[in-house]
Amino acid sequence: MIINHSHSKTAPIIGISRHRLLTDGEGVTTLVAFHGCPLSCKYCINSQCNAADGIKETLTPEQLYEKVKIDDIYFLVTGGGIMFGGGEPLLRYEFITEFRKICGDKWKIYLETSLNVNRDYVEQLVGIIDYWIIDIKDWNDEIYLRYTGCKNKQLKDNLDYLLSRGCVDKIMIRVPSIPNYNSESDISYSIAELNKLGVKCIDQFNYTIDVNSLHKANKHPPQNGINSGKFKCEVLKSIRAHVAEYNDILYTPHECEHKVCATGCCPLCDKELAWVTKEYYKHQELCLRN
Repeated sequence: MIINHSHSKTAPIIGISRHRLLTDGEGVTTLVAFHGCPLSCKYCINSQCNAADGIKETLTPEQLYEKVKIDDIYFLVTGGGIMFGGGEPLLRYEFITEFRKICGDKWKIYLETSLNVNRDYVEQLVGIIDYWIIDIKDWNDEIYLRYTGCKNKQLKDNLDYLLSRGCVDKIMIRVPSIPNYNSESDISYSIAELNKLGVKCIDQFNYTIDVNSLHKANKHPPQNGINSGKFKCEVLKSIRAHVAEYNDILYTPHECEHKVCATGCCPLCDKELAWVTKEYYKHQELCLRN
């Protein structure tokens, strides 16, 4: 498959997911998932990233900013921001560079990547990305090739480069247990090799594989726990209340009407968020004048 990537100031998007709590690093984040990936992972949960009909919308960096800026105060208060994923976000390095110019340094930018791309793409973003989440699949060359359909030399070379640039504290390496592909001893070998390189943060986890429902599960996330709709409403409400209290904004949060857990974003929360954000910036402007 030919992937049209790097030189475009627009990017094809397969999905945007708001209000992710402690999923992609610190605070509240919004996931922006790009279309296009150089890998062909056997258990890919975002298989639409390489499907011809997988593109939901095509945006410029300015258009993306207009979509995600509604959550500005959530990002500011919690130290969150934008998680670029996919697909492979490094294929969109020019887009991400332009987006950073627009949003400035007030939000964090996270990257979830295979790191299996040309070195030039990594070099362009090394000074822009706040935190790298790198899924290495498996350090063993043969296992990696069987699972992804690609060699892992670029991944290893690019990881060496990031470490040489002093990014060790900005990197989390994910080492998955992949059913039918790697064993406990393979995982131990991967972790040992990463330790030799000086990697500090390693996340070892299990791929839960349900081949018949992977795509469906990706569209319909779990309805309970920290990322359930009802819990999110309460967390986001507390953030709005915190912003109001510390900026002398008279604000009474609504009572959540969710009787059960829900997916998506609450329209009432978004309405209150827009109002609190407007009052917050009014207050900031007054403070600057005084």
